[in-house]
Amino acid sequence: MIVDWMALGLALLGMPLVLWMARSFEADTLSVRTRLLFWLVASVVVGLLIGSPANQQMLSMLGADQLSADTLYWGLGGALAVLAASGLAIGLQRILKLPVGDRENFAEIAARPWPLRLFLVTTAAGVEELLYRGVGIGVGAALTGDTHLASALSLAAFTAAHLRWKWSHLPTVAAAGAVLTALFLVSGDLWACVLAHFVVDALGLLLAPAIMKARRSG
Repeated sequence: MIVDWMALGLALLGMPLVLWMARSFEADTLSVRTRLLFWLVASVVVGLLIGSPANQQMLSMLGADQLSADTLYWGLGGALAVLAASGLAIGLQRILKLPVGDRENFAEIAARPWPLRLFLVTTAAGVEELLYRGVGIGVGAALTGDTHLASALSLAAFTAAHLRWKWSHLPTVAAAGAVLTALFLVSGDLWACVLAHFVVDALGLLLAPAIMKARRSG
């Protein structure tokens, strides 16, 4: 049981801790080295859970045993819902006359080579969904006995993991995280969450920069 709590704590706090350490050492938070540390965190979390004798149904707890034809429908539907929720969050910010987005960070990422951007998107979709939905909610609910509490904590941790962005972008992050949380709760399918997250980030960090570049060159 103690090992499970350690895994949960690392899942929720590991990525913000890595980012804090990277900034403290003035390292590039977008570098392959930093992002590989995210995969290391995920690997340690999974290792702890595998090593726990209480987790004979670990795949089920993580929602990783639900891969099926429905995964595609849940994933694409979830991606559309994330885009809609993000649009609503941005619209509300504009109505309230609040700053919107973070063009500087977006431009910084868009300027990176596409293989790195693909790696960033893959890391975000795979690692974040495993840590915040699979472990944060799946394992968190089993440990606390309260799905709502686990969901709220995982959503807060997911938002905190994006603090390298300006505060004006965080409402969009929180809205997207809320939809992905709901998707996991409704479908129980971690792979659908990974797919939805990948599609949304790929549109923003792979497709959008390519379109902008094509327009400038045209």
